[in-house]
Amino acid sequence: MRKFIYALLVTLVAITTSCSTSDNTVVPQLNLGQAAYTLANGTVKIKLEADAAPTTTMNVPVTISGTAVEGTDYTISGKSFELKAGEKEAFITLTRVAVQDSKALTVTLGAAPQGYENGTMSYTTVNLLGKDAAVFSFENYADQLTLSKQYTIVLQKADGSIYNASTATEFEVEVDPSSTAVEGTHFKFTNNVKTFTVNAGKSKGTISLDFLKLETGKNTIVLKLKEKTGFNYGNNDKLTITIVGPTTFNGTWAFSQVSPDNKTWWNTSWGANTDDLITGTSADQIKFEGSSYQSYTFTPNISGKLKNYFASACTATFMNERQEKMQEEGGMPPREVTLSVLKFDKINTNISATDSKVQAAVVGFRIFKNDNSEEILECTIYDYEPTADTWKDIYETMKYDPSDPIMLTAPIRVYFKRVK
Repeated sequence: MRKFIYALLVTLVAITTSCSTSDNTVVPQLNLGQAAYTLANGTVKIKLEADAAPTTTMNVPVTISGTAVEGTDYTISGKSFELKAGEKEAFITLTRVAVQDSKALTVTLGAAPQGYENGTMSYTTVNLLGKDAAVFSFENYADQLTLSKQYTIVLQKADGSIYNASTATEFEVEVDPSSTAVEGTHFKFTNNVKTFTVNAGKSKGTISLDFLKLETGKNTIVLKLKEKTGFNYGNNDKLTITIVGPTTFNGTWAFSQVSPDNKTWWNTSWGANTDDLITGTSADQIKFEGSSYQSYTFTPNISGKLKNYFASACTATFMNERQEKMQEEGGMPPREVTLSVLKFDKINTNISATDSKVQAAVVGFRIFKNDNSEEILECTIYDYEPTADTWKDIYETMKYDPSDPIMLTAPIRVYFKRVK
């Protein structure tokens, strides 16, 4: 009898354990990334999130319903999410075709693949805005922070046309939790201003950040626009900023060429040839030596015509950063880059072998990598008073432009390659 009771107890324990294990098995869920999306024009990516990555690639079907008509109001990259082996996220891209009336559509997950189940976020609504709806968005989705930088928001109608604010309007911004950089430690808002102001009759507003500290793994800032009554998010409701800190130019740089775009711009816009002022070979070199970005000893070793500008060794002192419009590249508006402005003690602003006006002058610099991953030092010369034929006439014409220096909007860009 005791043996029978013992055997019965063992069987019950085994059954109980088996049931408990089965009941506690967690089935990974599939959910859509957010409950709703808004699309004015352009594209939006709808995200699928899985609790666990599959061991083999699988497809998760979707169904679409609503007032929006595929092919007329939008196109979609596929009717299923392709969740690849080892990954937990997949995307479907929705593209607006024609921006007319407001429409909406709902994307719903179909039957979950074996081993998965749909979670509570099994559907999402995509609101397609009408053409007159007002949207606000960062001008770019990604940018950098050196020492200080302005960032821009743009107001538009959903059809992409300009929307001008009827009255001065403020838009708030916050630091997204996905940021790795810490406000107050790695960066700060200039004057603690955390709002974009778009003045009446205008369509853009700016905000500024200042660099504080560069730290590995903590160099990403993500700014998020807060919701604004009467406005909808455009394509870029977030801006990802990489902190790079101040640029230093230490090293030896060899002459490469005048920027091809700049050279062409001078020829087509002014009928001028930059070879009249700037020539050189790879043997022509300049050298920066300094313990920080704030001051350098500058030493030129040049035999080409560029020696007529960089006439002698001198001190180069950091003044500020400025935004430069790359007008020679075309585009509306032109691409903007950040230049470090250095003040040189001794520059022959006449850029001439026969005429000499040696004085302090400012020159803009930045470093970028070309298609061959070579470091290029771009030298932007805009503080000059040329005396050569044609160029002297251009200078006299530019005097009617209230820029300071006079040739600020008529620069010559020279490329150098890093030697060491």
